[in-house]
Amino acid sequence: MKVVFFSHIYSENGLAKYLQSKGKKLPGVAISNYEEGFINSIKLMNGVELIQINREFFPYCQNLDSDSLSSINKNDIILCSHKYQNRFFYKTITKDNEKNKIIKSADLFVFSTYHDWRLFKYVKKLNKNAKSILILPDLPNLVINKSSFKHKIARKLLSINFFKKCKYVDGLIPITDHLGEYMNKYIKNSLTIEGVVKDIDINKQSRDGYKNSIIYSGGLSRKYGIIDLIESFKDAGLSNEYKLIICGKGECEKEVIDYSNNDESIEYLGFIPRNKVLSLLSNSAYLVLPENPNNEYAKYSFHSKIIEYLASGTPVIGYMYPGIPNQYCDFILQINGGGKDIKKELTNALKQYTSMNKKENIDFGNRAKEFIINRISEKAIAQKIKGFIKTL
Repeated sequence: MKVVFFSHIYSENGLAKYLQSKGKKLPGVAISNYEEGFINSIKLMNGVELIQINREFFPYCQNLDSDSLSSINKNDIILCSHKYQNRFFYKTITKDNEKNKIIKSADLFVFSTYHDWRLFKYVKKLNKNAKSILILPDLPNLVINKSSFKHKIARKLLSINFFKKCKYVDGLIPITDHLGEYMNKYIKNSLTIEGVVKDIDINKQSRDGYKNSIIYSGGLSRKYGIIDLIESFKDAGLSNEYKLIICGKGECEKEVIDYSNNDESIEYLGFIPRNKVLSLLSNSAYLVLPENPNNEYAKYSFHSKIIEYLASGTPVIGYMYPGIPNQYCDFILQINGGGKDIKKELTNALKQYTSMNKKENIDFGNRAKEFIINRISEKAIAQKIKGFIKTL
C-alpha cells in the first residue's frame, strides 16, 4: 500500500536559528512532533510505502537551506515553504507533474491539518479510488491567535472552506472524542487518537538524575496559567526545598524574567532545544499543567505536553481537562476545585503532592509512563490505524 502523507515537518534547531537571526518569533514544535509520531507509526505497518510531501508550517521558512530541513526517511519529498494560508503550496502541487504522478499512484492520503483543505478535493479528482484520512489536532473556528478584524475574516473564510471540503475525506482521526462528535456531520467515520509517544523520545528519557525541581515547559501565557503557577509556588512555601524551572516563550516572558530575577528559587531558561526539554522533564520531581480547565475550547484539545510529561516518568500535577480521556485519571495528580480559583487550587495541590517521598514519587511516575507507552506508543498506534483503514 502506497501512503502519501502531506506533512509539515521541520528541523527545530535549524528553524529556530533562522528565525532568531531574522528577529522573528520562535515557533512551537507541537505540530511537527505530532505528525512525526503518526508518520513513524504508519511506517511500522507491514507492506506500506510511505512518501511525504512536506511543507514547513511557518511563513518565514522559505529561504532555509536543505540542512535545516527534517528528513524522516529517504523517500521524503521536501517542498519549499509558502505562506500560512497554503495557496502557493496548492499551486506548487497542481503544477508539478512528478507530484501528480505520485498522487495518482497512491492508495491512501493522509492530511494532518485543516490548512491543506484545498488538497482534499484535488487528490480525489486525480485518484478517485484512493482513500483519505484527516488527522485533526484542532479546528480553524476554535483557534483564536489574533483579534484583528482582518484576521477574524480570514479565519471565518478558512473555516467555511475547510468544512465544505471535508466531504471529500473518508476518515477522521480527531484528537479528542468531543472533536470527533463536533466533526461527525462532516466526516462520519472516525477514530480518536490523542497523539503518539515516539520511540526516540522514550529512549531519551530516563530518571537517572532526580532533582528537587518543579518544571513548567510551554507557552508563557496567562491563559495557560504560568503566572498562577509562579504565585502558587511562592504561596505554597516550597522555595526552600524545590526550585521552579520554566522554559518556553510567550506574552508573559517579561513577567517571568522579573520573577526569576527577584527570587533565586525561580529559574527561567527561555527557549531551549526539545532534547534538552525532555532531559529536564525526566530529571525533575514534578511537572505541572496549570491551565484553567474551564477554557471553552478545552474539550476539543489535548495538549501534546501531557504526552511528553507522562512519558518522562515524572509525576504530573494538573487538571483533568474535558478533552482528556477518563483512562488518564489514575496517572495524573489531579488539582481539585474545577478551576474556580486557580491560584488557591494550585497552591493546595503543590502542598499536597510535594509531600510524597522519593519512592512514592518514582513509583507513581513509572506507572504513568507504562500507561502512556502501552496506550499510544508508535506500535500501538500502528495497529489502531491499520484497523481503521480497513473500515474506510
